[in-house]
Amino acid sequence: MKIAPLLVVFVMSLAVLSSCEKVVNEKLVARPVKLVVSSFISPSDDTVRVYLSWSSPFYGNRIIPPALSTASVTISDGTTSRNLSWFSRQGIFVIPFNQFPIAVGKTYELKVKTAEGVEASASTTIPALPVSPKFERLQTRTTGPADNRVKTHVFRFSVTDPAGTPDYYRFDVYQRTNESVYDVVFMVGHKMVDDQLRDGTLVEEFMEYDESLGNGAGFRQYMFDGYLLHVTPEYALFHQSLDRNNISEDNPFAEPALVYSNIKGGYGIFAGYSRSRISRTYSN
Repeated sequence: MKIAPLLVVFVMSLAVLSSCEKVVNEKLVARPVKLVVSSFISPSDDTVRVYLSWSSPFYGNRIIPPALSTASVTISDGTTSRNLSWFSRQGIFVIPFNQFPIAVGKTYELKVKTAEGVEASASTTIPALPVSPKFERLQTRTTGPADNRVKTHVFRFSVTDPAGTPDYYRFDVYQRTNESVYDVVFMVGHKMVDDQLRDGTLVEEFMEYDESLGNGAGFRQYMFDGYLLHVTPEYALFHQSLDRNNISEDNPFAEPALVYSNIKGGYGIFAGYSRSRISRTYSN
């Protein structure tokens, strides 16, 4: 009987099992708390709004920190600077456009300084309005059994892209209805695109929205608002990274996606856009 080889195997097995029982005491490196800044500005809006908070740790208790109200927030166009006021009802800093208008082609700088002396800043340049914007519902189709029908709305967006510069666009569709107790507005789709391989030509995109009808006939009248946004590169990069992050957040097999930030001295986004709105009404 060959006992020696069996003893060797037994001893090696004990070594492997004992190594599996070792506790690894690795300390996770905690990043320092930083300012979080969020602001999107446009000539189409009536107010500049800035949200502030402190960052939260990635590990451990991930409760969203409350809005930060004790800070100095300043916006400048290179010539004129204005301080924003704290608006407690919404938890943001604001300044109305009649005190500080936003204009196409201008570069704006946002500066924040907390009571503790922490500073953060960012800048953005407002792009021109979309050229020759168009929005329409091309067609509808109804599918499914009689008690569970689905109505698909097909939309088309287009803009004429200026040549020689990288451009980014966002297309949104909202549906409005007054066929209930209250007027209701809700988003039914959005898409972020760029002019890569389409520079200086027609940028055209299609979008579909599936409306669940059940066994009904749908609305008597459909009212859609198409928003065509010409956005800054940082606006596009932020929202694209946010979409990737949202997709990977609940997927244990997805690679984590970092959210883009252009805030110096902190996290977050300060970006601009110009917007055109086209409203369409269709009978059922």
